[in-house]
Amino acid sequence: RVLKVNLLAQMEILGVLLPLMVSRQSGHIVSVTSLAGKVSSPWRSCYAAAKHGLHGLLDTLRVENASSGIRVTAVVPGFLKTEISLHALKGDGELWNKNDRNQLSGLEPKKAAERILSRLPLRKREIYVGYPLRAALALFLGTRFPRLFDRILKKSQYT
Repeated sequence: RVLKVNLLAQMEILGVLLPLMVSRQSGHIVSVTSLAGKVSSPWRSCYAAAKHGLHGLLDTLRVENASSGIRVTAVVPGFLKTEISLHALKGDGELWNKNDRNQLSGLEPKKAAERILSRLPLRKREIYVGYPLRAALALFLGTRFPRLFDRILKKSQYT
């Protein structure tokens, strides 16, 4: 279910829209990925896999369509004040049913949307929102020093 919503549905939509954009030689694909699609995220294997897959899809589409007048932007939220963790699924398919502290202390969705919209005209490959120090550090360590980040995650109480 997580893969269907976070990756496969977007692939299906793009499968319909991309040929139209190519025929018009213009368009802008904007898709929401996640910090979990960039770095390790314990207890969220399917979600992380879907978001990693989405990053790969967007990066590939960006390169394949570079000369077609089509832009591709990945919006990469860090910690947003949503109920995503409350509605997350456990391995057995049951609801997680807990609000994680990163979401509870995250950026308000309205502010995130305003920041995203203000940055779209800048033609960035990726737009990052909701990155307090904790999220920024996770992104930095997870992408630059993944072994160190793995050790930190193993010792921490991650939620």
